Formats: sequence, structure tokens, C-alpha cells
Amino acid sequence: MSQVRKRRGEDKEVKEATAAKKDESRSRNVLTASAKGASYLILLQLFTRLLTFTFNQLILRRTSPSIFGFASIQLELVSSTVLFLCREGVRIASQRDRGDIQRTVNLAYIPLLAGIFGSGAGYYLFWRSAGGEVRALGGFESGIVLYGIATVVELTAEPAFAVVQQQLLFQVRTLAEGLAVVARCAVTYIATINLANRGLLDKHGALPFGLGQLAYAMTLTAVYVVAISRKVNLLPWRLEDKDNKKSYYFHTPTFWLALSVTGQSLFKHVLTEGDKLVLTILTAPYTQGIYGVVSNYGMVS
Repeated sequence: MSQVRKRRGEDKEVKEATAAKKDESRSRNVLTASAKGASYLILLQLFTRLLTFTFNQLILRRTSPSIFGFASIQLELVSSTVLFLCREGVRIASQRDRGDIQRTVNLAYIPLLAGIFGSGAGYYLFWRSAGGEVRALGGFESGIVLYGIATVVELTAEPAFAVVQQQLLFQVRTLAEGLAVVARCAVTYIATINLANRGLLDKHGALPFGLGQLAYAMTLTAVYVVAISRKVNLLPWRLEDKDNKKSYYFHTPTFWLALSVTGQSLFKHVLTEGDKLVLTILTAPYTQGIYGVVSNYGMVS
């Protein structure tokens, strides 16, 4: 009996040691992936800033400061606000909830559902509240419509983005966001030059920026979906709760956590976009354009 107990004790120690080694190996892998991911994101930021700066200088030679301010301040403010309210809480909650990957994918459809209604409401309110000087800008309505569509298209990538975040696939994120920025800059510049050569830039000045934003969203979504759909099923599936013997699409505790995080992070968003908010309320599009030009120069300093 003593020998049997001794063997059992040794087997238990071996299992514990093996489990400890596996945990240590996982921790090292996560640390290594995080370090590589940080380097990828730093390079991505540098690349996108330099590229955006270069193309903005080319575009500023053609378009007016008022149009540039309308697109880079007002439309960007509405877009970032809608995206923040729809997806920020879900992103943070998904990172805290390391559950089944399909549960994460299902939850990531909430931003898309919210974005369909939120985008329509947000851009409609912006259209209704715009002053006469803003409404008189060329391409005012087309710019709003294109930015609204681009916002919904960008939210379509959230299920794939959730998988990228959970599995630390930073290379995919770098590729997707890098190509998307290239597409936005190229489409905006080509559309601006084309309208300028045809003498229609004053009439449709904001149109190139809307087309560029739509190109950004479509490229981002396409790269994410193509890259991740080969690894994970990105369609929502009904999941089974073995404890309560019930099926569900969205994990309720994580859903409520996402709502709570969104409310808590709202003040942070106001601080982040406070300059654009103040400029939109208190200044004219021309002044916003000057600010956009100056901040564009300071962006790479």
C-alpha cells in the first residue's frame, strides 16, 4: 500500500510539474506575441502617419481649407463617435472574457447591429443640425452619406477583429490597417485630381473624402474577413449553456459588461475628441481647415 501511495504521489507531482511547464510556456508565448505586436503597431503608426501627411499635402494644394476642415474635423468627429459608442465596450469586454471563440464572434455582431441604427441616427442629427455655411459646402450631403455607409462597413469587420485580438494576430491587423490607409489616401487623391481637372471640385469638394473613407472601410473589412475566415467561422451560431441547459447567441454577463464599459469610457472619448468638438461648435469650416492643416504638420513632428 505504501508503494502504491508513493507512486500516486510521484505521478501527481509529475502532472503538476508538467502543468506548470505548460503554463510557463503559454505565458512566454503570450509575452513574445505581445512584444512582436507592439513593434508591429508602432511601425504601423509611423507608416500611416507619414503616408497620410504626404497625401494631405498633395490634396491641400487642390482643395479649400473649408472642405478640408469639414471632412477632417466634422465628419471624422461623427464617425469616431459612432464607432466608439458601438464597438468600444464590446472590444474591452471581449478582451476580459477569455471564453469560447465562437462566443466572442457572436458578441462582436452587436457593434454591427448597433451601428446600422446608430450611424443612421448620428449622421441624420448631424445633417439636421448643420449650419447654413456648412450646408453650402460642395459635396455636403454626398460626404455625409458616404461616411455613414463607411461606418457601417467598418463595423462589419468587428467579428474578425475580435478573433485577431483574442488570438494575438498582430500581423493581420497591421496588414489590414496599413492597406486600408493606402486605399483611403490613394482614392481621396485620385478623386480630388479628377474633379479638379474637370472643374467640379468646388461643387463636389467633400466627395473625394467620402470615397476615401469608404475605400478605407471596404479594404479593412475585406482583409480581415479573408484572413480570419480561413481560421475561424465568422457566422453567428447559437451556443449551449451546459449549466443552465439553455441556448443563447450573446453571453449576457459579457454583454452587460460591454454596456458598463461604454458608459465608463465615454468621458475618455470626450477628452480625446474634445478639440474637434469645440471647433465644430464654435468655429467656421474655414477655421477648422486651418486647424486641420496645422495639426497635420505637427502630426509627424
